[in-house]
Amino acid sequence: MAANFWTSTHYVNWIRNAGTIQVEMNALRIRDSEYFTEEELISLQVYFAQFISTLARKAGLRQRIAATATVYYKRFYMRSGFVDHDPRLVAPVALYLAAKVEEHTVTAQKIINQLNLMYKGEHSYPYVVADIYDYEFMLISELDFDLVVFHPYRALMRYCSGSPLNSILRGAWAMVNDSYRTDVCMNYPPYLIAFACIYMAGSLDNMDMDTWMEKMNIEPGELSEVIRAISSVYEPGKTGKETSTLQLGEALEGKIQARFADRQKRKQEERQGKERSMEQWLRKDKGAAEPSSKGSKP
Repeated sequence: MAANFWTSTHYVNWIRNAGTIQVEMNALRIRDSEYFTEEELISLQVYFAQFISTLARKAGLRQRIAATATVYYKRFYMRSGFVDHDPRLVAPVALYLAAKVEEHTVTAQKIINQLNLMYKGEHSYPYVVADIYDYEFMLISELDFDLVVFHPYRALMRYCSGSPLNSILRGAWAMVNDSYRTDVCMNYPPYLIAFACIYMAGSLDNMDMDTWMEKMNIEPGELSEVIRAISSVYEPGKTGKETSTLQLGEALEGKIQARFADRQKRKQEERQGKERSMEQWLRKDKGAAEPSSKGSKP
């Protein structure tokens, strides 16, 4: 893995070019808005970030892998539309790929097994192992093969462990985890996200964080932007009956199902047709390979 964040593809290709990518994404969101409302599009980001975290936990994968997968998911939809690619497939594929990159490989079958358990409700999980394999290559391509991701966890440990801030490490760590439900990981360097979470956790613990911030020579303006973005995770929902963003995401499952049901059915029929053709070819090839018994000696 690249040792220097500032020369890595994470910074050079994604954070430094965030403005250009945002313009491209805005064009995609216009098309998405023909099917999803603005509120629903926000929920698709938040809900599936939580979805990835839950799936990772059920599959026995570390939070860091879930964080990497969430970044992959967000990057993918910065260049692809929600109306064209089912997030119910993209999210687990991102986790499957992240586990490989983070050197904690999990089988696609295990991912599918966990998804089948998670989707025991009204809609069964519509995808199979072959879909994971197929979409993995598409995901890698959309990411421009930029698979190295830096996270705030290392900076968090560096500034909290063995210092007076150690008492707030657990709280700050939880806030870093929650930050992946926002877009701060796409727009700011990891160390700044770590500082924001330390500041928030320390403030909740009645520590003098302003003095700490001065000692660390942190720019207050930029830090406040990150704090404001992460704080939005903890604000109550404002969608009519105080429905949270996560609840709205769950309600979106039916809409996503309706969008991709016909496409998935056609794909399954094509796959079954190929399998039948292969079986027929194998039977025919086997028959041609067997010697004829006609005229054979006893």
